[in-house]
Amino acid sequence: MIAHGLVRMHRMKVAIAQTVFILSLSIPSANSESFNNISFNFPSFQSNNQRITFQGNASVLNSIIELTLGAPLERPTYVVGRALYNQPMHLWDSSTGNVADFVSQFTFSINSRMNCSHADGLVFFLAPNGSQIPEHSEGRLLGLTSLNPNSINSDTAFVAVEFDTFYNHSTNPWDPLCNHVGIDVNSLTSISNICVSWMNDKILHGQKLHGQVTYNSKAMSLSVVFEDDDDNYTSLYYQPVNLREYLPEWVVFGFSATTGQLFEDPLCNHVGIDVNSLASISNICVSWMNDKILHGQKLHAQITYNSKAMNLSVVFEDDDDNYTSLYYQPVNLREYLPEWAVFGFSATTGQLFEAHSIYSWEFNSSLQITGKKSKSWPKGAILGLSSLVFLILVAGFGWYGYKLKRNRNDQSGEEEDVPGMDEGFEQSKGPKKYSYKVLAVATNNFANTRLLGEGGFGGVYEGYLADANSRVAIKKITPDSQQGAKEYAAEVKTIRHLRHKNLVELIGWCHERNKFLLVYEFMSNGSLDSHLFKERTPLTWEKRYNIAQGIALGLKYLHEELKLCVVHRDIKSSNILLDAQFEAKLGDFGLARIVDRAKGSQTTQLAGTMGYLAPECIYTGKASKESDVYSFGVVLLEIACGRRAIEPRASQGQIQLVKWVWDLYGIGKLFQAADPKLGENFDGRQMECLMIVGLCCAHPDPKERPPISKAITFLNFDASPPLLPPMLPIPTYTVPPSSTPDSSHAVSTSFRSSEPPSAYSTELSTFTGSSK
Repeated sequence: MIAHGLVRMHRMKVAIAQTVFILSLSIPSANSESFNNISFNFPSFQSNNQRITFQGNASVLNSIIELTLGAPLERPTYVVGRALYNQPMHLWDSSTGNVADFVSQFTFSINSRMNCSHADGLVFFLAPNGSQIPEHSEGRLLGLTSLNPNSINSDTAFVAVEFDTFYNHSTNPWDPLCNHVGIDVNSLTSISNICVSWMNDKILHGQKLHGQVTYNSKAMSLSVVFEDDDDNYTSLYYQPVNLREYLPEWVVFGFSATTGQLFEDPLCNHVGIDVNSLASISNICVSWMNDKILHGQKLHAQITYNSKAMNLSVVFEDDDDNYTSLYYQPVNLREYLPEWAVFGFSATTGQLFEAHSIYSWEFNSSLQITGKKSKSWPKGAILGLSSLVFLILVAGFGWYGYKLKRNRNDQSGEEEDVPGMDEGFEQSKGPKKYSYKVLAVATNNFANTRLLGEGGFGGVYEGYLADANSRVAIKKITPDSQQGAKEYAAEVKTIRHLRHKNLVELIGWCHERNKFLLVYEFMSNGSLDSHLFKERTPLTWEKRYNIAQGIALGLKYLHEELKLCVVHRDIKSSNILLDAQFEAKLGDFGLARIVDRAKGSQTTQLAGTMGYLAPECIYTGKASKESDVYSFGVVLLEIACGRRAIEPRASQGQIQLVKWVWDLYGIGKLFQAADPKLGENFDGRQMECLMIVGLCCAHPDPKERPPISKAITFLNFDASPPLLPPMLPIPTYTVPPSSTPDSSHAVSTSFRSSEPPSAYSTELSTFTGSSK
């Protein structure tokens, strides 16, 4: 036996030695750089910096990038300056279709030197590799495009986040009358924007501002967080954008600024996102920016692109941390930019003057490419790979020893369980523990033919339990998934005590050998979203209204009928299941939390699904009954309209369901939002009630949302819902010190805080710049 073990150990050593030899042959030379991922941090700038390319009027002065400033005390007009990173970014990969996520953070200032008349603004932009300043692009054109309507082509495309300080309402009546942040796609008419009222004072005094622009490729969402240096103000904004539709595979990136009058912009200082046009696709007014420009104070900004969410975000703040603006815009960069792009900053001046300065810049990008090999690696990579080979040796021996022990356990019939997890699970009646073997038999060893659906957690399978003679739904959670052991335990502990006709019943659970499974009652008609948005049986109006009332009753049980309040945190149409009679039941309690009824909320990591997530949660990180009610309101609108919470490919003004329905409500055309699949087969009084209650519950201000019991009285026509303002309000939130923001879809909010916001965890990065 010992000799046999030694032989196996010798074979393993030979195999590992062969692996190390093969790895050593594949180590490339260290004389080139890989451009798939870019990461840098410039806390300041030197005049001999070879990694920044300057165009037009831009230069380094006193360790600051001055985009539009000339000689000392000079006030140049009609000038443009751009600063770009000298290597292109691999924005998307043509072979895999993957799009990069990126985060750009910077501190900057826009300084009018106490002059109330100033222009034009600063942008962070991405453009095709080799991009140069267009002819006559100073002033209102922000160094991105010319007045020639035919000037936009594949070589001159751009996606930009504009911090706009001058407006020309006569040429663009759709822009807000305020300083604003906008998202522009091949046009300076923003696809969306948000007013930032606090920006004007910062511009007057030239104070620092901080910005962060984030792109999430999965959600195709571009987000902007924008704040002042005193952490007193924060503006948040995000917008769906698919960058692949607008940009080539390789792009440059950086900053641009101009002086002079601005074209097609809101009547305010603002931040906007431009795509191949200076008419921003999106922007927000930044009212506090004007004072910073007057005094030439530093501003900080962070621009982040999340390729999965296809979301471009901007964080913009002053140097005193008194003001912050956050701005998000969904953008699919692949639609607008080529595969490789350069990036940087641009600034211009026109008839009016303001100086634009970049104090610091940090950038990080990542692009996943499978099946490709680099020709050569830097020396650091070789050292890292050598360390990795050593770790493989150590891990290999450890793994071999573990397998020997595991095989002995298997042969002796022993089971490895999750230690301590059973304690508390089995202290109550109701759900029971099942063995993995029983559940494997029930699902024919989790056959694909039994698969009901998949998600970030794993898969759900139809099963049959012979002892109970019943069909069940078995959720098999992947251990390293978004919903691993922690959420599995939370779901069991939360739902095991819950019993209500409008909640999915938990029948049992299992955890063995790092496998986590939950057994639920079988819901034969699947999820609500499959009927509203997919090819399953369309729902009649009678069923829809009954489903809405059932969801409300289930939520009322969680919020008001238990000893402790349960906050679900992930109410959405895909988590609402329908039984054989189309009765609605709320499911998936993996993110649910029990909270103190008196407090009603808790500080936590951001959780939920964009589109259903209440605006305050994005920045404060607090889950509450009110945030659940917001999600419920969005679902009501989906039921009435037959549209998803976010439709990135919808026409402008119809991307966000809540905003679109609210706009129709404001002009008295609410029924235009009714699901066209219903035709005229609905009760008009109920349809109007459902949409108005949905808007009430999805009010941006949590204090204005009705408790769920009140919403039920509206749906039952026992009371009338309140009158709503004709336009979607933009609230102000107080931000706690421990808040953690995140982003993924188009929503605009403003925050007033006394504490600095925390970073965007793993999906954001920061940039720093100024405009004097």
